[in-house]
Amino acid sequence: MCTAATYKTKDFYLGRTLDYECSYGDQIVITPRNYAFNFRHVGDMKNHYAIIGMAHVAEDYPL
Repeated sequence: MCTAATYKTKDFYLGRTLDYECSYGDQIVITPRNYAFNFRHVGDMKNHYAIIGMAHVAEDYPL
């Protein structure tokens, strides 16, 4: 079962766990604010908040 938590001050923070039985090569990833995400079906996202989380990284791209 996954768990989520939120924390709201003047900013908003969201945390969520992925409870899975085995690792799929994930690591801690820090994605800077406005890092360009190039999506296959919905175009590019060039403006967003910074992201700190867990991801699998392939060819320097967080999945």
